[in-house]
Amino acid sequence: MKSHYSVFTVCICLIFACSTALAEEKESAKKKADDLENPIKLESTFVGDKEQPGVSYFIPWKGTSAPDKLYWNIEDKNDQTLEMVDRDVMLRSINIYNEMDLEKPMEE
Repeated sequence: MKSHYSVFTVCICLIFACSTALAEEKESAKKKADDLENPIKLESTFVGDKEQPGVSYFIPWKGTSAPDKLYWNIEDKNDQTLEMVDRDVMLRSINIYNEMDLEKPMEE
């Protein structure tokens, strides 16, 4: 009789194991179906040209009118700007500038 109980116990364990495996298969099949219906989106935006660097290349299509202007001497460019200025002349020009009130915002 004990052998009948042991065989019966083994059969019940096998049935339980099979039903558990079948339930797991059904659950995994259901998850796969859900995944196919609702795919996971890892990233849904595309920036496009905003990722490109903001570089502009300017290519001249027209030459200079006088090529000698490219080779000016430094003395010609800075004729009076680097000369010494008299103190009285500088104070007078500062007073005139302050009287003109150019830094004051314009009123409408």
